[in-house]
Amino acid sequence: MRQILLFLSSALVVGNTFCADIQITSLPFNITAPGTYILTENLSYFAQYTPTPTNPGPTGLPYTPAIIISSAISGPVILDLKGYILSGAGYNTYSIAIGIGLWSGSQGGPYPITIRNGTIENFGIGIYASPADSISPIIPANVMGLDIDNVSFTGIQNPQDYGTAIEFEDVNSSSVRNCSFTNVQIAIEEVLSQGGNRYTNDSFLNVEECLVIGGNHRNASIPILEHCDFSAPPTN
Repeated sequence: MRQILLFLSSALVVGNTFCADIQITSLPFNITAPGTYILTENLSYFAQYTPTPTNPGPTGLPYTPAIIISSAISGPVILDLKGYILSGAGYNTYSIAIGIGLWSGSQGGPYPITIRNGTIENFGIGIYASPADSISPIIPANVMGLDIDNVSFTGIQNPQDYGTAIEFEDVNSSSVRNCSFTNVQIAIEEVLSQGGNRYTNDSFLNVEECLVIGGNHRNASIPILEHCDFSAPPTN
C-alpha cells in the first residue's frame, strides 16, 4: 500500500505541471501566450469591419483576422486545426495572421510557431506573416521558425486584387510542408526574406501562381522548392 501511495503522489506532482490544450471555440481569437491551441469543430468567420480611408480597422489591415498570433510570445506556439475547417466569407477576410507591431506592438521572439492539420478555405488571405518593421531599412525585423504542416488551402480568391494562401513578408528560416493548394490565385508569396525558407512535398492544383518572390530580398539565398506536385493553371 505504501508503494502505491507514493506512486500516486508522484503522479499528482507530474499532473500539476501538465498544460492542457487551449480550445478555440469562437472567432476572432488572439494568441498571446505559449501553448497548444486546437479547434474542436469547424469554424466560420466573417469580416468584422468595413474599411474606410480614415478607419482601416484596428489591426492596420482592412479587416480583423480570424486568428492573430503574436510572434513576441515567450515560448513555442502550436495551432493544431485537428482536421477541422476554417471558413471565410470571401475576399474581404483574413484567416490567420502572425506578426508583431500591427497587432502586438513589440519585437519578435526566438520561439517557433507551428500551424498544422486542417483546412483553410474561402478567405482572401490564408496565412499572413509579417513583423512590425518589415518596411523599415533602419530596423529590419523578421519572423523566424514558422512551420506550416499538412494544411489544405482551397478557394483563396480576391477579385479586387490577388487571393494569397500564404503571404510571407520578412519571414526567414521557415517551412511549408505537406500542404495542398487548390483553386487559389497565389499559393505562396515571399517578400523581403533574408533566406532559409523551404517548401517541401506540397501540391498545387488549379493555381495561377505557385511561388511569387519579390520586394528586394535582403542579401538572401533563394528559397528551396522540393518534391512538389504541379498541375496546369486554371483556364479562363
